[in-house]
Amino acid sequence: MNLQQLYYFRTIAKNENYSKSAGQLLVSQSSLSHAIAELERELGVSLFCKTGRNIRLTEYGHCFLHYIERALSEIENGKSALEILSNPYLGTVKLTFVNSLSPHFIPSLVQKYYQNPEHAGIRFEFTENHTYEGIQALLNHECDLGFGTNTKHPSLHYHPVYNEKLVVAVHMSHPLAERTHLSLKELDGQDFIAYSPKCGTRLSVDQLLAKANAKPHVVLEAPITDIMVASFVSGNLGISILPQTYGMDNFHIRLLEIDDLDSTIRTVHMYWRRDEELLPATVRFRDFVIDTIQL
Repeated sequence: MNLQQLYYFRTIAKNENYSKSAGQLLVSQSSLSHAIAELERELGVSLFCKTGRNIRLTEYGHCFLHYIERALSEIENGKSALEILSNPYLGTVKLTFVNSLSPHFIPSLVQKYYQNPEHAGIRFEFTENHTYEGIQALLNHECDLGFGTNTKHPSLHYHPVYNEKLVVAVHMSHPLAERTHLSLKELDGQDFIAYSPKCGTRLSVDQLLAKANAKPHVVLEAPITDIMVASFVSGNLGISILPQTYGMDNFHIRLLEIDDLDSTIRTVHMYWRRDEELLPATVRFRDFVIDTIQL
C-alpha cells in the first residue's frame, strides 16, 4: 500500500467513475484500475462494485474511505505545517529573556522588526525567565532564542546585544544616600541583598565584587527579578547592585554611580542552540538582531 494508491482510491470514491477520475489525476484508466486492484488484493476485500457503466463503494469501501479521508487530511495538514515552518516570513518565534529587558528592550526590538511589512506574518511568543531557566527552556526546545547573561554554556552560541549600567541601590535613609557615586570596595561589610544563585545577574555582580575584593554581608537572596531586589532595598533591608532599568525611579531608593569604570556594565547576550539548524523565521529574526544592534 502506498500514498498514491490512497489518493487514487479517494478520487474514485468521490467520482464513482474510473474515466473521470483518470482525467482528474492525469493518469491512464488502466493504471488507475491496476492500482486499485493491487490495493484490493492487499486488503483482501473489494472496495468497489460495478453498477452499469459506473461503480460504487462497497460496505468495505465506505468503511475504508472514512479512515483514508482522515489520514490524507492529516498528511495534507502536515505538508501545510512544513510549508509554514520553512517560510522565513511565516510562523512563530519563541523568545525567553531576563526581566530587565521587558519594559523597553524587547518591545522596542519587536516593534522595529514589524516596521518591515514582510514580517507581518511572524508571531512572537514571550517568556520571562532568569538566565538559567531560559537556557534550560532553550535546550528543551521550548523556545528558539534567549536573552540573558553569557554563562559560557558549551551547547550555546552567544552574541552581545545590550549593555546595562550597573549601579548601587540604597534606601533614601541610608548614610550612603547622600552620595552620588562610590567605589565597590566601600561595600565591605554592608548589609547586602544578593540575587538568587540561579540568576545570571548574580554571576555578574559576584564577579565585580571579587574583582574589587569587596565583601559585603549578604543578608538575603532575592528571587530572580530586579523589581524584587529593588523592593527589598526600598524596605531598608540592605543595599544591592542592580541594572539601572526602567521603573527604578518608582521605588524609595537612590541609585549611585560606581567609580570603577570597568565595572559599570553588564552585557546581555542573545543565545541559541549550537550545532542545530534553526527554522528560517528564527534565523531571519536572529540575523535582524545581529545586524540592527552594534555594540
